[in-house]
Amino acid sequence: VTTTEAKKPKDYYTYLGYSKVEDYEANVEERAIGETLQQTILKASKVKEYPQADLDYIYDKYYEQFENALLNNYQVTVDQYLTSVGQTADKLKEELITSQVKPVMDMQMVWYAIFDKEGMKITDEDKEQTIKEMIASSGDSSITRADILEEYGEYYVEMVLVSNKVFELVKKNAKIS
Repeated sequence: VTTTEAKKPKDYYTYLGYSKVEDYEANVEERAIGETLQQTILKASKVKEYPQADLDYIYDKYYEQFENALLNNYQVTVDQYLTSVGQTADKLKEELITSQVKPVMDMQMVWYAIFDKEGMKITDEDKEQTIKEMIASSGDSSITRADILEEYGEYYVEMVLVSNKVFELVKKNAKIS
């Protein structure tokens, strides 16, 4: 029997990029609060209709991710996958829209409704700062602004920015116990 040295808590949180366990714990708490706030707001909201152009755009992004995952992880195409599981392209699209796209759009549309109702604005400086943060969080110093826009698109950058601004407003005004 081969034994390996047990990992210590410090090994875990430093691997995730935190210098102190308190920083890691604060991040976990922040994410838990955020998830709770999002779910509370989402439960109290109702999306009446999905804009078709946005639905198509987000679906295309999820389909592309699905296609790349199949190719990179299993070396199969979507058509080969569909044949092997006995599924149609239409059924796959329906499942992706129901399980992936609409849940993302629900939250996105609620954030945009709050953003508009509160008269919030996005500046070019806000967009550039968000892109810089995306580059920094990638951990790859060779990534450029153009790479981010090519990979994610301006649509996604704006969505991140709106989500962050609205989340900060909601968090500031929430009664968290």
